[in-house]
Amino acid sequence: MANRNFLVWWGYAVELILSGLLTILVNLLFEAPVLVELIRVVAIDVATLFCAIILAGSLAFFATLYSKADTEFYR
Repeated sequence: MANRNFLVWWGYAVELILSGLLTILVNLLFEAPVLVELIRVVAIDVATLFCAIILAGSLAFFATLYSKADTEFYR
């Protein structure tokens, strides 16, 4: 059990470490104004795609839920 807890915490720690290193690498490779302009250009596209994926997922979830509502599996 202790080994499993260690692996869980190690997974979280590695994620934080790698995201920090990736952030440092991007900041070293690109200057701040270039990053700001890139984010400004792609932000609306990313937000639109994200919302479209969330909408499609929620519609699929509700369609599946309601299609199973009258079956023995649901009861």
